[in-house]
Amino acid sequence: MKRAKRLKGFWIDPIIAMEFDRACRLLGLEQSKIIQKLICDWLDSIQDQLTLDQFTAKDKPNVTINLTHNDIRLNLIMARIAKIHPNEWIRQLDMLDVSKMDQGDRMTWTEQIAEILKEATEALQIAEMQGLEEYASILRELITKARAKLKELLHQSYRS
Repeated sequence: MKRAKRLKGFWIDPIIAMEFDRACRLLGLEQSKIIQKLICDWLDSIQDQLTLDQFTAKDKPNVTINLTHNDIRLNLIMARIAKIHPNEWIRQLDMLDVSKMDQGDRMTWTEQIAEILKEATEALQIAEMQGLEEYASILRELITKARAKLKELLHQSYRS
């Protein structure tokens, strides 16, 4: 599940803040998405500057870790996808027989599948933006199966 991290408070010129707020409202844009995009663009522009040299002791040899911002972002994306366990969910959804469930089981599975559908959809958007087609393909399969099973669960719930 994606959770937003609250950024530490920072000060900005009130006139700029007011114009930014007004522009976002007029364009129907979310301020946090605009700021997040600006931060990502800035991080991309300084990716070659990300080393640990300045943090090591001066009497010890310098250590440089050559991780670009893209490498870091890729690792975070892959970790997020791994937490979802898409192949395991696909297997479980294939074996799930809604017709043999009681109302309590249907409610439990409905909640779980709705949550995994939300997480997989968010992960898919990120994977597609980063051009990770292999992972996007697995997530698309999971989303398709989860959506179908959720529809089946909801249909069964309304019938009983």
